[in-house]
Parts: sequence; structure tokens; C-alpha cells
Amino acid sequence: GGGLGVNATSEVWKSADGSSWSLVTDSAAWEVRNVWSAVAFDNRLWVLGGYAGKRTFRDVWWSYDGVAWVKVLEEAHWGGRFGARAVS
Repeated sequence: GGGLGVNATSEVWKSADGSSWSLVTDSAAWEVRNVWSAVAFDNRLWVLGGYAGKRTFRDVWWSYDGVAWVKVLEEAHWGGRFGARAVS
């Protein structure tokens, strides 16, 4: 999910081979951010936390297709974080 020196975004990209990429959406439902965590689990893509400006996010989102997103939690039980790793 980007880096601290990179502009925050809510873009979602996909690739079948890791070499050729195509934009799924340039404005996902979640607020723009960088250094967020993502994991594929249960046939869904999950986005966890992130950082934008002076705000550290604690929210959790999922999507089946990268276009339609569902907010699971506004504030997860863990503290705000960015750059964390997620494993499924």
C-alpha cells in the first residue's frame, strides 16, 4: 500500500501475472491512504489500516472484485497502524 513518501490513494489495481497491471478503480470506497496492509482471504481482498497525513487508520474493508467495498469495522480492536504485515 504505497510508502510514506508516496501520495496517498484509493486506487485498486489487478494483475494475473505480476508483470502487466490494469486499474480496477481509481476511487475505492475507503478514504485515501498509504502504507496500508492487504491480504487475500475467503475469496475476498481485505484492506487493513493505513496512514494519511497525521491520521492513522484502524478500519477494515473487504471486496470480492476490488470495485465494491464493504466496511467491516471503523475502529478495529488493535490500535491505528500503518506498514503492518498481514498473512492469511
